[in-house]
Amino acid sequence: MKRFPDLTVLQFRYALIQLNRLDWRQYLKLSNPVAVALMAKMRIAAQDRPHVQLECLRMLATLRLDPARTRLISGFINTYLRLTAAEMKQHEQEFKALSRSELEAVMEITTSWKEEGLKQGLELGRKEGRQKGRQEGRQEGRQEGRQEGRQQEALELVSRLLKRRLGAIEASLLNQVEKLTRDQLELLSEDLLDFATVADLQQWLTAHSHQ
Repeated sequence: MKRFPDLTVLQFRYALIQLNRLDWRQYLKLSNPVAVALMAKMRIAAQDRPHVQLECLRMLATLRLDPARTRLISGFINTYLRLTAAEMKQHEQEFKALSRSELEAVMEITTSWKEEGLKQGLELGRKEGRQKGRQEGRQEGRQEGRQEGRQQEALELVSRLLKRRLGAIEASLLNQVEKLTRDQLELLSEDLLDFATVADLQQWLTAHSHQ
């Protein structure tokens, strides 16, 4: 701090932290939601990206935050550590090695990403539907295409979750799943967390396929 007869000048010194120079491994043992989020922006080798994303989600699940904070942090992770198709395959292999409790907790978080995407798509469809009325139906084909796209997205999500949960599933059961409505698919994505065997899936389909 410098002083003058009629003026005092303050000096501030700030510590500069560059996330991309920090080693994510040093933060694995911290029970800190901020550290969990910022790990996604730290120095990560290309081959470690799938593993780091899974570690972030596993740590987030153990913190047991309220839903709003969980969505905020998981959204940060998904935005800044988004995986390619090839990286997702490695991610899924490591995912299977989690304990049952960790698997269910992480699956609940990743499922929420998809659900949020479906909700955004639905809202977009509603807005476009209102515009379609003013455009004298010229966008009708586009709306139908979006509905089919949301149905396909929901089906792909459920198919991946079933594969992770139960392993290989026979074609006849998959055909029944493909015939479900989007609402039924969203319900199945939640209920399958409690499935232990393929028989549980068969019972669920029997109970819901005709509703």
